[in-house]
Amino acid sequence: MIAQKYKDVPYVDGGRTMMGADCWGIVRLVLIQEYGVPWLPSWGRILNASHRVINAAYISSSSEFVRVDQPMAADVVCVFNADNECAHLGIVVPGDTGHTVLHTRPKNGVSTMPIARFERFYDHRIEYWRYAFD
Repeated sequence: MIAQKYKDVPYVDGGRTMMGADCWGIVRLVLIQEYGVPWLPSWGRILNASHRVINAAYISSSSEFVRVDQPMAADVVCVFNADNECAHLGIVVPGDTGHTVLHTRPKNGVSTMPIARFERFYDHRIEYWRYAFD
């Protein structure tokens, strides 16, 4: 299972490797390593509290993705805050009983949640985006 491979990756703010990753880092790793996405920006070392910078990075990469209503494996989950900024990311992966969201947070590290539970946990707007393969 994909989630098992990443469960021990520690949370590192600005991290982009298996040695440590933040929310974009883990999404980027899974897309590249598991789904063969050929290119994704690293977005440098964006820190967790930098929601405006996270949102700017999200906007700069949005042309690489198409928005979808029915999430499937490899779709990126964007969580928007009260200021309507993309503030957190996850990725849809197969789970034991259906699709789940794999994501990482400072205190919890990498974890998974069923999609419906993830949507309830984050009570702001959530969008699903699919990488636009050529």
